[in-house]
Amino acid sequence: MLIRAVRIVEGREIVRRRRPGVAEKDWASGPGRVCAALGIEMHHNRHDLLGDTIWIEDRGIVPPPGEVRRTPRIGVNYAGAWALKPWRFVWEK
Repeated sequence: MLIRAVRIVEGREIVRRRRPGVAEKDWASGPGRVCAALGIEMHHNRHDLLGDTIWIEDRGIVPPPGEVRRTPRIGVNYAGAWALKPWRFVWEK
């Protein structure tokens, strides 16, 4: 699984300190930005995502029907026809 973006809903002041001068909409709008916003650094590489340091948590949030759009991928023109596959998911909330 590759998480390419997140919406910060808790700990906003912490993220604001980690991302000074960055517009809120850009805090975590890409893989590197997600890591910067969440304080994930190279020493976290290969940590178990079910562990105690970094984890993915299921809070049971389900987007209402029609709010998730599938779009072509961005910035992968090198992938030829695969770049046009609708493998990018955007929650329009």
